[in-house]
Amino acid sequence: MSLPFNQDELLEEIDNDMEFLEELIDLLESDAPALINNIKEGVDSSHAETVWQNAHALKSMVGNFAAHNAHAMSFIIEQAGREAQLDKAGTTLELLEKEIASLLTALNQLLEQNS
Repeated sequence: MSLPFNQDELLEEIDNDMEFLEELIDLLESDAPALINNIKEGVDSSHAETVWQNAHALKSMVGNFAAHNAHAMSFIIEQAGREAQLDKAGTTLELLEKEIASLLTALNQLLEQNS
């Protein structure tokens, strides 16, 4: 099974600093649910600006982890919001939620292995 992030790229990016990685994970765990919820609300209320702004923030967050699939999905949602194609954003968001859950599981396993 492949990881939902590029481990070598991530470790190089954070200079193998596991404490820093833990801080980044904590931020993702605390902020991602609200961003996802905001995107859902934006889709449900047809507020495209809310969708793209929150997707942009989420894209930046997952980018910190070399999580290329999650990053690409966030980008798709951001673009869908910018183009007011909110059905596409909603569909992709379901996949992104699963990807972020997998990402968090794998990141926490990486922390456990290196503590």
